[in-house]
Amino acid sequence: MEIAINKYSYKRTYSEVRGYLHIRNNLPCQDKTYYLKNNGLHIMVLADGAGSAKHSDVGAKEAVKCVANHINDSFDNIFKNLNKKFIKDRMIQLIVKRIEKIKPKRNSVKDYASTLLFIATHKDKYILGHLGDGAIGLKRGKKIRLLSAPENGETENSTFFYTSDSAVNRLRLKKGVLNQDSTFVLMSDGSFECIYDKQSQKFTNALYSFIDWTKKEDEKKVSAAILKNIKNHFTEKTTDDISLSILDINVSK
Repeated sequence: MEIAINKYSYKRTYSEVRGYLHIRNNLPCQDKTYYLKNNGLHIMVLADGAGSAKHSDVGAKEAVKCVANHINDSFDNIFKNLNKKFIKDRMIQLIVKRIEKIKPKRNSVKDYASTLLFIATHKDKYILGHLGDGAIGLKRGKKIRLLSAPENGETENSTFFYTSDSAVNRLRLKKGVLNQDSTFVLMSDGSFECIYDKQSQKFTNALYSFIDWTKKEDEKKVSAAILKNIKNHFTEKTTDDISLSILDINVSK
């Protein structure tokens, strides 16, 4: 009996655009993206620094790298024990400890607050995580569905960060199996605002185009094209920073 073995090929694109308010106030982009590839493991992370935290750009940058390295070291353990509390505890603690190590004593860890979104895959398995606002989308077949929705606080403009007291409980983790072509999209709240119609609860044609480009074209050229489109069109819809990362996985037998 012949057993079919799936083969996986990956393409990715990413964009970070500084929002109008940050340009006007001479502030850095507080959205950060990161991608790590190692021995069949693919990890994409996005963090959106809190606007109220004065060093959140640094916090977001450290968070994406810290989480990617942790998943790189512990993917199998995380996948196996995903629903156990110590998995979430460890992930949040590692980021906080990293910030405590690099920050001056006069600063608070909360000065480095950010959200957190990630997708990690290895062969037929995937793990995703989401803390705070922003969103994760998944395209399988013809439609993109909202896989993980934004979580806001008491008001629409508030959310949760890895520095929040409730961070461990607010961190949402999921896992699954890759048995068909899949495209994951990580987006900050700035980009989500521009590519998701809340009335119809559907993603706009722009995101479908971005995914099609990612599938068909060179990664660097597509990233540049998406970046140009965001600067030309999305910045008219939001004053926030805009970040968008796409990981496309082709599964063949």
